[in-house]
Amino acid sequence: RLFRNIVKIVGLAVVMLMMDKKLALISFILLPIVAVLTVVFRQIARKTYRISRTRLTDVNTFLSENISGMRIIQIFGREKRKFEEFDDKNYKYYRAGYREMMVFAIFSIISLMIVLGVGSSEVMGNVISIGTLYIFAQYIQSFFEPIQELAEQFSTLQSSIASAEKIFTIMSEEPLVKEDENPVILPEIRGRIEFSHVWFAYDNENYVLR
Repeated sequence: RLFRNIVKIVGLAVVMLMMDKKLALISFILLPIVAVLTVVFRQIARKTYRISRTRLTDVNTFLSENISGMRIIQIFGREKRKFEEFDDKNYKYYRAGYREMMVFAIFSIISLMIVLGVGSSEVMGNVISIGTLYIFAQYIQSFFEPIQELAEQFSTLQSSIASAEKIFTIMSEEPLVKEDENPVILPEIRGRIEFSHVWFAYDNENYVLR
């Protein structure tokens, strides 16, 4: 992929310079801006993905607990209440996913908007034709495609890191009951468990366990 992207960038750069040097140079000048945006995008995306994964965890946990306990929910007639709770968690997850998409969308189109803005003024001044601007827009999209591809791969990496953070958070929890450094090794035994004098009643002599 790296080799392919390098060849694509060099080839498109030559074609763009042959079509319109001014627009091509503007596009090349935007490369450092895209690099800076990548750094900013990394910080924002990390936070956004973390929120998104937290919301997804909430939804999955809620579904797991309530589907397994559906009989109890139905016995107490709490279906409507549980649906409202799920709807709230699902909406929060939707909002987190929406913000996640907007962050990437802003990053990917801002450079194209700048080039089209400059190119439009040249069209109005009859410097270049609309057809040239259209073709150039297609080339500029292809020119930034390798950068966008890296950004997409980075998005996948951020998603994986955010998910891994939640796993490592659980793994790093210190156990409340720690293993004894010098445990007593018991011999192999045979026996039985006996429940003696175990009673439970809700009301006086109305025993459920005797």
